[in-house]
Amino acid sequence: MNVKAGLDDEQAGLFSVLFEDSALSFSSKKDKGSWEFLWTFETRPAEDHLKDQFAWACEELELDSSSFSYRIEELQERDWLAESYRALPPFTVGSFFIFGSHYEGAKPEGQIPLLIEAATAFGSGEHGTTSRCILAIEHVKALGFTPRNILDMGCGSGILAAAAAKLWPDVPIFAADNDPECVIVTD
Repeated sequence: MNVKAGLDDEQAGLFSVLFEDSALSFSSKKDKGSWEFLWTFETRPAEDHLKDQFAWACEELELDSSSFSYRIEELQERDWLAESYRALPPFTVGSFFIFGSHYEGAKPEGQIPLLIEAATAFGSGEHGTTSRCILAIEHVKALGFTPRNILDMGCGSGILAAAAAKLWPDVPIFAADNDPECVIVTD
C-alpha cells in the first residue's frame, strides 16, 4: 500500500507506525515536502481497517483526511535477490572498488577490490555516511597512522571493517552489531 501526504516530520512519525502490528515491512521517503509511505503486507489488508487507521491518524493530527490518497497494489512474484543485485552495480569510493558476488567483470587496475554482500544488512558503501567513513579511513592511512586495534561498532555488512582490513592487514579488527543478520553477513 502506498500513501502520499504533505506532513511535517513529527506528523510523519505517527503515520509510520499505523500498521506496525500487521505490515511485513515499511519504508518512507520525503520528496519536495511531501511524504510517501509504503507498507507491505502478506495478504491484502481489509479496506475498513485501512480507513479506520487513516481516520484515527487524521483525527489525532487534526488533518483533513480528504487530502490523503492511497492505493493498494498486489506485488508480482519476482526474484528479490536478483532485483537487489541489479540495484547494486559495482562502484568506487576512494581507492576501493566495491562489488557484490554477482559481479563477474574485471576489477580495475590500481583499485582495492572490496567484496560486500549487503543484500540483508546495512552498508553497501553507497550511503554518504559509509562512503565518507571509508574516505576517512583512507585519509588516516595516508597520514601514516597505524592503529593498534580497530573497532567497527554497529558494523552492518562489515564494510568498514573489511576496508580497514585491506589497509591494515596485520591489525586486529573487531566488528560488532546487535542485529543477528549483520553478524552472519559480516562473518
